[in-house]
Amino acid sequence: MKRIVIFIVILITLFVSRVNAYNKSVVDVTKLTMSDAIEYLDKGVITSEELVNLYLDRINNYNDTYKAIITINPNIIEEAINSDKLRKEGQKRGILEGIPIIVKDNIDVVGMPTTAGAKALINNYPNEDADVIKSLKNEGAIIIAKANMSEFAFSAKDSYSSFGYVNNAYKVGYTSYGSSGGSAVSVALNFGSAALGTDTNSSVRLPAAASGLVGIRPTTGKLSSKGVINYDINRDTVGIITKSVLDNQILWGVLTGEKYEYVADETKKIKIGIPKNFYEGNGKEGFNINNVAFAPIKEMLDQEIKRLDKENVEIVYLDDVYTNTFARYNSLSVAGYTMCKAFNDYIVNTTGPIRSFNDLVKNKEKVTNLSGYYKACNYTKNYYNKTLNYLELAKAYMKDIYDKYELDFLLYPTTKNELYPKNNNYMLQNISGTMSSTVGYPALTLPLGYYDGLPYGIEIMGRENEEDKLYNMAYLMEEHNYLVNSQESSAPKLYETDEEVDNLVRLYINNYDQNEIWFNDVQKFFANYNNSINEKNITIDLINQFESLKKEKTVQVKRVEISHLVSEYFSSLFIALITLLIFLFFVVVTFKIFNKINKKY
Repeated sequence: MKRIVIFIVILITLFVSRVNAYNKSVVDVTKLTMSDAIEYLDKGVITSEELVNLYLDRINNYNDTYKAIITINPNIIEEAINSDKLRKEGQKRGILEGIPIIVKDNIDVVGMPTTAGAKALINNYPNEDADVIKSLKNEGAIIIAKANMSEFAFSAKDSYSSFGYVNNAYKVGYTSYGSSGGSAVSVALNFGSAALGTDTNSSVRLPAAASGLVGIRPTTGKLSSKGVINYDINRDTVGIITKSVLDNQILWGVLTGEKYEYVADETKKIKIGIPKNFYEGNGKEGFNINNVAFAPIKEMLDQEIKRLDKENVEIVYLDDVYTNTFARYNSLSVAGYTMCKAFNDYIVNTTGPIRSFNDLVKNKEKVTNLSGYYKACNYTKNYYNKTLNYLELAKAYMKDIYDKYELDFLLYPTTKNELYPKNNNYMLQNISGTMSSTVGYPALTLPLGYYDGLPYGIEIMGRENEEDKLYNMAYLMEEHNYLVNSQESSAPKLYETDEEVDNLVRLYINNYDQNEIWFNDVQKFFANYNNSINEKNITIDLINQFESLKKEKTVQVKRVEISHLVSEYFSSLFIALITLLIFLFFVVVTFKIFNKINKKY
């Protein structure tokens, strides 16, 4: 027995040491976007195994404080090693080969429990991946961990579950918003390259905004919900949370197969509507969301509107977007009562002790009382049809607004609230959860700015199924208000990278594969960097080698150019001489002929 215990301790020690093996790296993972990581993996700057270990280092050091992660993939190291092997053998599966992704814990990933934030489900495992996970894996992505969330996706105010409160990435003790708080905070803390969340009302966009990130809620129904624990089957959708618009669009292309490219159409004027009452916050309509905005958010939004005015954009202020009529459609179209039936349909494709919604209700390992939802489990078709009818009325209402003013987008702050301490009784002031989620239009939040060290977001809502135009607009806004990594989260770097190393990486990337010998030397250096002793001297030597090769190449080019010029000069001279000789020949011949004619006459 003693030997078995010692063996287990050794195995644990080996695993921990392996996970925490990377105390330095050629890349600063806190500055790494997903698209950067894709390029670095493709060009051999870093391996997937190393990248995973860098993220695991941060999870191991910071997750106890932030409570953003519930479960780490137990096979993640092996999957990363396999990914590196496939890449080396030329068998890369897709654009995401070896990229570690965080997944909200209401989305199924084989080999990991799906808890929806409830310890009651910690022993329930899915029989297959959710459809969205299959799409990621088909392109080579590896799932590094499952993210904490507000239990069963109930709350937008916080992400609180039986696994704890998710702390804001920029200020511990403050809200991360919900329900995808763990997904957003994980990306902001650099626990993974990007994340999937789910959005019922504003559950992707609010957390993304509070983490200084880009988050999209796509057109409802555009992404499959198979393998997802749903709350409201009419509103729920998987969404994407990333550091940049490009990262977001890459994942969108993977999940949908729709490959968009940014195209700036300078001939067409973009028309954007701004809900005036919400924007100004006059509070006269009796809606909480129209209360006076937090002044710094209003100031940042004013600046953004001024920047847009300089583009090919027309701004229209609207008084009739959010009215009593639309508020009624919104409230009567909510279908949380569908949760019980949706769960019973979902749980069939899992293994574990919880086999029905009734089992879940009775289990005490959760912080949410579900008894009211159990009573609504057997809702009638007629009742459900009434809900659908109000959804259709809401869609028709919003379409009329867009058509009436010929709008391309609506624009507004993701929330008007000052970010508040978690577990607070603040009322949310946002139309994110009452517009796009109701009518099913796609909406995307972007970083707007920072105040007192905390990030805030700006949201744009497009027309149904027009994600391509939404991304184009997001690129335009990001271009002149680029805030990715402009402020660091409250989880500092675990290691420093030398400026020389940064320079070498840029040099290597920008001149990739131009000189085979130098290229191979640098790649070997990168591969052994973590174990190197004189890395600074080696880095300087490699940079100097490149400069010497560059000078030598420049000299060679000049020699070739001079040789070419000389060659051209002599060629021209030779042609001129030949031409002159031919000319003289004709002159002589002509002269002789002329003399003969003169003698004859």
